Amino acid sequence: MDVFIPIIVGVIINILVYIIGLKVLKNPQTASVVLFASTGLAVIASFIVGGFAGMGIIVIALGMLLTAVFFSILHLIRTRAV
Repeated sequence: MDVFIPIIVGVIINILVYIIGLKVLKNPQTASVVLFASTGLAVIASFIVGGFAGMGIIVIALGMLLTAVFFSILHLIRTRAV
């Protein structure tokens, strides 16, 4: 059960990044790109850090990836419905 805490942290971080990106960029599609970019940066940071801290960052990045995929699918459904 302890693995879910960093995943939830990653989800919360990416939701905040999405909200900030949406407010700044005013475009949901580019905000989704920002989500995937932040997830990619977290993965690169985990490889640079390495060790057990790097594994923790990877788990956080997994939560970030889940959020990025969810918002991308949500954006796709919203654009198909219009």
